[in-house]
Amino acid sequence: MKLSLFVSIILLAFQLSAQQPKLKLTIEASATIATSDALHNYYIVKYDNTIVKYDSTGNVLSTFKNKNTAEVSEIDVSNPLEVAVYYAVINDLVLLDNSLSEIRTFHLTNQSNFFSLFCKTSGGNFWFFDHSKNVLVLFDKNLNKITETGLLSSILKVNKRPCALKTY
Repeated sequence: MKLSLFVSIILLAFQLSAQQPKLKLTIEASATIATSDALHNYYIVKYDNTIVKYDSTGNVLSTFKNKNTAEVSEIDVSNPLEVAVYYAVINDLVLLDNSLSEIRTFHLTNQSNFFSLFCKTSGGNFWFFDHSKNVLVLFDKNLNKITETGLLSSILKVNKRPCALKTY
């Protein structure tokens, strides 16, 4: 069953003062994912898995629709010049340039892991969470495995699974 949310995205610009936040832009969309990058571009993943990139004034800059029919699971825009899109169902990672043109696709089907989450590091590497093994796996920018953590439940002393990954 596809988990969906209806979103009316209201993007606020918060000022670093005691003033109340001011509404800067409203983009109305039915989407499964909404996010923004450091350059104040906004990304919407529509129900048909089309990714739409908007500028800070709400104008459409570009769109991307993968030829596969899988659902977009995650989108990482921490580097606006190289957007990473993950399709968990088929274990594919697609890298896009700043105009949302495809740079490269990685097929992780040869991995013995079931990755449910991912994020990019500032150095261009990728962390993936293996749901079946409850471990984090680090890959380099060419998706060669670098390392794998131990069981997160043993390390963190709690039996919880992450719902999102983010690096700083």
